[in-house]
Amino acid sequence: NTPLPLHDLVDDQLGAIFSGLAYDLQPGASVDTVTAGLTISQVMTTTTTNAATWTAYNGGGVSVSATDTATVTVNNPAIELSMTVGNAAGVCAATSSLEVDPGTEVYYCYTVENTGNVALSLHDLEDDQLGEIFNGLAYDLQPGASVDTVAAGLSISAVISSDTTSIATWTAYGAGSLTASDSATAEVTVTGSGGGPTLYLPLIQK
Repeated sequence: NTPLPLHDLVDDQLGAIFSGLAYDLQPGASVDTVTAGLTISQVMTTTTTNAATWTAYNGGGVSVSATDTATVTVNNPAIELSMTVGNAAGVCAATSSLEVDPGTEVYYCYTVENTGNVALSLHDLEDDQLGEIFNGLAYDLQPGASVDTVAAGLSISAVISSDTTSIATWTAYGAGSLTASDSATAEVTVTGSGGGPTLYLPLIQK
């Protein structure tokens, strides 16, 4: 019920916006900074909550203040890919390396985790040895969730005859232009078949 002609505004992230601003704020009236001709901006790189305090006074001992907050959430799409290989179908193996005999069929498993803060709904997966595994796969991967190709019903195998290192890249897509990508490797080492004949050549000296 008292006119308030002087105003201070402080933002805990931006500092003092103004001090001693002259504006005759009558009882029941309101004003905002845009109407007052101010442009107040901030470049956001991480999720941030700003707390601002407005103090109004009349210079005669009357002073009142109010505080409010605003939060800007910065979208951060991110994934983490792991790749494992084993010799059992329908199982996501525990290790990323394997020793086999020549001509062995091995099974690859790709596991992706959403380590960002936005949902990722479409997915591509490519292996430099096996080629494109899938493109535009629809799966709603929420932040903190993970999925592997075995759980998704996929069986991805190859017959290995020589030492092979595979590099896989998973790309996930969110709303608009949000994307995230990560790569992982798995190694298969081929050993001798064992049980074959061994030839010894004697050394003859003259």
